Amino acid sequence: HLQETGLCLLTVCEAMLSSKGNKPEQAAVSVSQVLAKAGSSDSPATSDGTNAGLFDSFSRLFAGQSGAVPAAKPQPALGAPEQLSTRTRKRVEANKAKIAEVEHAVEKKQDTPEEKREKEACTLFVGNIPLKWTKKHLKAVIKGAVGDSYTGKYKQIWFRSEPLAVGYQQNRRLGAIQQQYDNVASHSKNGYILLDSQEAVRTVSKAAHGLQADSHVLRADGVGEHSTLQNFDRKRSVFIGNLPYGVTETQIRKVLRPAGTVDAVRIVRDKKTQESKGFAFARFEKRSSVKEALQLWNPHIQGRVLRIFKVQEQTADQAKTPVGFDEEHPAAKRVWQRAQRKARVSAHKMASARTSPMLAGIKAKKQKVEKQKLRQEKRGKVKKGRGAPKPQADAPSKKKRKTR
Repeated sequence: HLQETGLCLLTVCEAMLSSKGNKPEQAAVSVSQVLAKAGSSDSPATSDGTNAGLFDSFSRLFAGQSGAVPAAKPQPALGAPEQLSTRTRKRVEANKAKIAEVEHAVEKKQDTPEEKREKEACTLFVGNIPLKWTKKHLKAVIKGAVGDSYTGKYKQIWFRSEPLAVGYQQNRRLGAIQQQYDNVASHSKNGYILLDSQEAVRTVSKAAHGLQADSHVLRADGVGEHSTLQNFDRKRSVFIGNLPYGVTETQIRKVLRPAGTVDAVRIVRDKKTQESKGFAFARFEKRSSVKEALQLWNPHIQGRVLRIFKVQEQTADQAKTPVGFDEEHPAAKRVWQRAQRKARVSAHKMASARTSPMLAGIKAKKQKVEKQKLRQEKRGKVKKGRGAPKPQADAPSKKKRKTR
């Protein structure tokens, strides 16, 4: 038995080594295939004549009582897909379903004009929102202001007009996610909230308009045809020009506070960079405040004297006449971009100078000197400055010579 077993193993090894040079479909894969091939009539006999009885010897030794050689397991062809387990197959099918849903959502047709009007009627606009506010923060503040007057759902909230940094102008979504804002250009952003109905928009806008948000004052209004702040009432509004780069609504409200209560402010900004174009409109609660605003003496913001004019109604002939400065012209765009670039650089320099340690040291030194002066004045030990007039005596006194 040992001799026959060793002979079988040697023959099998020789057959498998010789099959390596053949084609993939002719190569032997298992021992049973080698023995079946060795026991066939087509296989050549060895010099010892042992190849003829090799199949019978192996069957007698290892096949058991049945005497049959176990069949070879079917092997997958080269390049055929692997058989996946049930768990893996379910996961792959779930991923395919998700991909199909995303593709279907992308390929979904746009809303019809009627659907757009219905959506605009149920959308609330909220302006002058602080940059650091999130959707949850805005929702909580508006819920607290509205109270029980509106108990419906806030279906969707999204932000727009965010002043992103220069490197994120092309990829605005990434800049908004990472909150890479240009705080010098603007300190606020706009938001939109989708509510249940048009009546809900009116209710929430009345409660949220004029709401104090940190140092900002929120503006709430409808969208599209339902907007009331899109066109200001010219009898209660003024035009403000020569505004600096990065002006805020808070600064404009502070300047116009002596004239009366400001109801709303709209700063005209660039669509891409959200930079101020240098002019804005302000609406008062009373008409009499317009005359007082025109009579303000030397109103200024960041060292720039403001120009305040009354808003005049534009006639049909003036609307048809061509404007001298066309913003769509390439040369006009270049001039505007150059001016905005210079203003941006100077504004960033001013902002960095305000927070520089050298300026902080100078301010601290000035405060220290002022405190020392106040203490000396309280004690009555005020030093006379240069050029101060000396007190004159009532009668001239001659100095006596000292005598020994």
